[in-house]
Formats: sequence, C-alpha cells, structure tokens
Amino acid sequence: VGSSTFRCKTIRVQQALALLRMSLAREVGGKRSAQIAVVWFKVTDLRTHDHEPLCQAHASGLPVLHLFVLDPRWYRRTPLCDFPRTGSLRARFQLEALADLAGRLDAEGHKLCVRRGRTTAEVFEELCDDFCVAAVYASREVCSEELRVEQGVREVLRRRGAGDLRLFWSFELHHYDDLPEDLRRHGSNSYS
Repeated sequence: VGSSTFRCKTIRVQQALALLRMSLAREVGGKRSAQIAVVWFKVTDLRTHDHEPLCQAHASGLPVLHLFVLDPRWYRRTPLCDFPRTGSLRARFQLEALADLAGRLDAEGHKLCVRRGRTTAEVFEELCDDFCVAAVYASREVCSEELRVEQGVREVLRRRGAGDLRLFWSFELHHYDDLPEDLRRHGSNSYS
C-alpha cells in the first residue's frame, strides 16, 4: 500500500471519541449518522504493504477504523483433542506483530483499535451501537472455526442493518488478477 492510499480520511483516537459523541447525539431514522468503514485485521494478515482489504477500505472515501480483536477463543484449548491453541511463544509473536502493525499504521497517521476480552461478534455488536458501519473489509478465511467467526460477524452486521462483510483472498504470493492468463484459465497450485 503506497502512502497515497493512506492519505484518505481516517479515525484517530481523539477523532474517534468526537465522532462517537456526534453519532450518539444525532440519529437519523433510528440509525447512527456517522458512517465508517472497518478494516478487520486477523492473526493471519497483520501487514500493510499488500493488504487488499486495507486498500479497498481507504478507497471507499469513508473514515476508516482499523480493528484487531484479541478474541478469547484464541487462548482456549482446541475443541478437538484439547490442544493449546496459543502458547506463550505464539502469544508473544502475535503481540509483537500487533505492535509492528500499530507502528506502521501510526507512521501513516492512523491508529489501530485493539479490543480484548470479548468475542469478535460481541465487538462488532458494540461497533454497531457506536457507529453506522457502512462496510467491513477483511481477508477471507479457509478453516472451519474461522469461517464460523466470519459467519457470526456477517450475522451481526445483517441483524444490525450495517453494511456488508467484504472479504478478499490474501493467502497467495500474487493476486489472482496478476497471474498470467494461462494460469488463471487452468488453475494454479499456490504451493509450487
């Protein structure tokens, strides 16, 4: 993401509080009047240089809230075989990656909002209480547990009358549209 992409409207901590107060004070037809776009960062996409959801959110022209949720489920044991999901080394790495992401966003004039102690769905419920969420931009997931979390967020947004959850494929080294026509026509193996 070039720095020109980051020069769009964004929410800083003081701006977020002012925007929140304004949205609570003025409601239009029962909905919050201050619209925002949300970039939902996940543990698998804590980067900025090639993050399509980040680019698309900033291209929307709306103020952008950059969000990461430290969902308690990441620190519970797995339902299958009762394995620890996140050990101390992985937790430390995640915190260091979050600090790095926050620093990169801060260098561009943005703030990372990190929420903890609540499920991802609960965090989106609270966001919908405070803001008119026009759209949520995130990387697409592939594993069953993460797909259930995505579905939970999608249900919250639908129930609250918020915008769509817009998902982007971000697990490949190259964007699908950048692949040669032959590979797009016949498919490719991302591991070769």
